Amino acid sequence: MNNPKLAASFDSSEAFTTGRSPKWKSVWALFLGLPGFFIMLFLRQLGEGVAFIGLGVYFLSVQYFLSCGNARAVRQDWDLILKLNFVLLATVVTGLWVRSRHTELAFLKFTIFTIACSFAGAALAGSVARTNARIHLGLRSCRRALLAGVVLLFVVALAIAVGVIPPLRADTFPDADPQAATYTFLVFIAFNLLAAAALWSTVFRSRKHGRVSKAVPGILALLILMFAFALVGAGLVFRGHGPAIYATTILLHICAATECGAALLALVTAIFAPNKIVNESESITG
Repeated sequence: MNNPKLAASFDSSEAFTTGRSPKWKSVWALFLGLPGFFIMLFLRQLGEGVAFIGLGVYFLSVQYFLSCGNARAVRQDWDLILKLNFVLLATVVTGLWVRSRHTELAFLKFTIFTIACSFAGAALAGSVARTNARIHLGLRSCRRALLAGVVLLFVVALAIAVGVIPPLRADTFPDADPQAATYTFLVFIAFNLLAAAALWSTVFRSRKHGRVSKAVPGILALLILMFAFALVGAGLVFRGHGPAIYATTILLHICAATECGAALLALVTAIFAPNKIVNESESITG
């Protein structure tokens, strides 16, 4: 039972089953709460409905990963929920104190919603842990899912480079800024290529170590999802630039849907990948 090799065969998700919150989870909760604030500011410009959907998906997913495997997550991980929502709570409290109360009360409803979604994520993680309902995918299935995500991310990068940037460079809309748009979408291309490389590296390391990392696909799934929402926002913005850019806006929405597919594949792998190291023969054939 004290075999160190066997103990090393489990990743950090094994610590979640104890119901204790390691220090790194508290750090991650604070760190991952910051993007939530910018997601709220960005998606609010696209409409409250879009903002609620984006914030709900983000905070539920993040809290699920923070509480994953803890059967008593709702009761024990309340500190992680507060830390995850700390930035939004601090913004609302500070705004109510020094700025217009009417304006900050509008943000308060988003904060209440994100806290509710965080508790929902903790409840979901607890329910999965209590009922042992987690389905473990085989090593081969995990690798195939990640490789499919690599292909989707590469396709999006190629589509942006070929079908989005050239039309935007020729955009003649009065308020258009072709240079800024080009630089922005070059960032999208760079992110997709880096994310694809990270997923490919995860597949390569799984062949060497006989297991698939959960952390890398999980974090990348959240980042890819954020970039997908950004593509949706870009499509809505450029929709007003006239019929010459209409095909480009449709392509942006298709790219966003493809990004969501890649995020889903990474998320499924992060949740359902096996915890134990697979024996050498299965690692080679899987």
